[in-house]
Amino acid sequence: MKYKVFGLALTCAGLLAGLVHAGEIATAVQKGAYVYGYDKDGRQVVALGAGSSAQSTDGLVGYTSSTISIRKGAYIYTYDEKGRQLSAIGAK
Repeated sequence: MKYKVFGLALTCAGLLAGLVHAGEIATAVQKGAYVYGYDKDGRQVVALGAGSSAQSTDGLVGYTSSTISIRKGAYIYTYDEKGRQLSAIGAK
């Protein structure tokens, strides 16, 4: 019986964690080596690597309500609000 209750607690915790991190991007900011996306209530919804600090052109390029674009070397990567990579295109 304890195992089932424990499993249920883990399932609930996992669902709650998903709710906390899901949401539209209201703003995105770069802080050091990371880019953070925040929802309209100021809660962090995603954290992404900003690229190499050796490349002065690396970092946050822009964002929409559902994506964040980051330049890393010769490419611009676009990610969704859950941190999944959607595309990689050559930077001009």
